[in-house]
Amino acid sequence: MANKINFNEYNFTQETGTFEGVLMHKHYGKKNNIVAYVVLDDGRKIIAVAYKEPENYLGLNQISEKTRVSLTFIERDSGKIYLSEVNTIA
Repeated sequence: MANKINFNEYNFTQETGTFEGVLMHKHYGKKNNIVAYVVLDDGRKIIAVAYKEPENYLGLNQISEKTRVSLTFIERDSGKIYLSEVNTIA
């Protein structure tokens, strides 16, 4: 039996920087995006969103669930934190 994910345990990050963890689940959202649920190495559970344009989902569409990933978040001029880079970790 597959483990169920409690999506209520996940939050958007309010921090900039690069974080490592495991991609637990992802799905296509309503705004031409991918919503990813990641458990970080320190135990925090975060939501990361990548859009089709201009960066083709930052490669999230090619990464399988249960893969270790590195996520980089930066702050825009508006003050909002957003996902800017995604890499797999061997």
